[in-house]
Amino acid sequence: MSSKIALMSNRSVLRAPVVRLPPKSTAELVLSRAAQTAMVIVGFVAFVFALKAGQFILAPVSLGIVIGLMLGPVAVMFERRGMVPP
Repeated sequence: MSSKIALMSNRSVLRAPVVRLPPKSTAELVLSRAAQTAMVIVGFVAFVFALKAGQFILAPVSLGIVIGLMLGPVAVMFERRGMVPP
């Protein structure tokens, strides 16, 4: 069994050749940066549109969360004094 392991360890492992790409030209770098910038702008516009479209749902929900967090300690105080929630 040890001779099989020794034979297997002597075999050379085939590796993929390293491909070296030529450096990018200035035009390619400018186009790549422009594409990245365009995607950021499109994402920002989509985010603003989503907030504007969801305004009628997001505003009351966020207001309810804020009011609930603000009045939570008051409710705890009333419960400690013996008042039960409705």
